[in-house]
Amino acid sequence: IPRTVADRLRRGMDVNDTVEAFPEVTVMFSYLVGFMEISAKVPAVQLVTTINDFFTLFDTISLRHDVFKFETLGDAVYMVVGGAPERNPAHAQCVAALALELNREVERLKNPIDGAKLKVKIGMHSGPVVAGVISLKMPQYCMVGDTVNTASRMGTNSEPAKITLSESCNKLLDGGEFKTEYRGTLQVKGKGRMLTYWLLGTRSQRLASPPSLLRPRSWKDLQRGMSIEAGNMQEVEKEIHQKSPLQEITESKESLSPP
Repeated sequence: IPRTVADRLRRGMDVNDTVEAFPEVTVMFSYLVGFMEISAKVPAVQLVTTINDFFTLFDTISLRHDVFKFETLGDAVYMVVGGAPERNPAHAQCVAALALELNREVERLKNPIDGAKLKVKIGMHSGPVVAGVISLKMPQYCMVGDTVNTASRMGTNSEPAKITLSESCNKLLDGGEFKTEYRGTLQVKGKGRMLTYWLLGTRSQRLASPPSLLRPRSWKDLQRGMSIEAGNMQEVEKEIHQKSPLQEITESKESLSPP
């Protein structure tokens, strides 16, 4: 749950009042290439380690960008959003910068089957969404709307080590610091044919990642890079437990605390 939203719940706000409409955000989906083969061929413990390394690296990188990590799924799907819950007119640029860095840095990780560099395929789309907290027992900040579905389609229809943009997302990036290229039209499930583009890079020289982005070995290593965020959430969690009339919300502790 984002800190700003958690603060409202801590002060006693009803979960229904956390729902907001966002006229325009940018959503990104990243899919780990070859995950089905990896899950079929490696032992369960090694599979979980691979997924954890993948998410931990991406979490570390995402802290450098003005985005909100919205969801991670067990099949190595990583979703972030720019422009919500904190509104930001440069949401597309923030997500594009993140996507380029994720696409580059994932090669730090190796395929447990053959030792080859891991790759992702990424998709981005910009449009309106509605977001808010759902449930009291296990509260979760959820985002719904066609924008989310379309961003997911951009990801699934992308290619390894490439980033696919929808037309609306490309319009927000075109003419700025990012270089894009027309890809062509794609037949997208539930949408029909859509104009799509490649995100190629930036017009300025890309900086190498600092040593701090090396894969953390543990939750504590990641938390050192998240000291401000982790501290905020611990404070919010504590005050929810002590003061909020929504006592059931304290059961969200597992989702806010390290494993």
